[in-house]
Amino acid sequence: MKDQRDEIVTKAISDVCECCRVQEKLLMSRTRVERIAVARFFLYSILRTEGYGLIEIGRITERDHGAVCMGVKRLRMRLKCNEPVLLEMRKRLVDCGWNLNGLEMGVTT
Repeated sequence: MKDQRDEIVTKAISDVCECCRVQEKLLMSRTRVERIAVARFFLYSILRTEGYGLIEIGRITERDHGAVCMGVKRLRMRLKCNEPVLLEMRKRLVDCGWNLNGLEMGVTT
């Protein structure tokens, strides 16, 4: 079970890096550069849809659960505004097989 969850995290990180065009080192860093932070928010959202809890995601990404929760909420709000760059990133991640349906529709965290 743990190995399967590790595989999910590894694939999610890899896909987010590829689809959002960021390096893993930057994705997992503390930088607040917008495009990197948005990629991180997508990672949080993918892991939430895969059943990970806020605290667990925080441990994986070295953030606290509040940062994870706010990241998911911010991404959802921005997707509602139909920002083309974010919609394109979302489309690429969906094309990689991630379930992000409902993210822009206010699904609760």
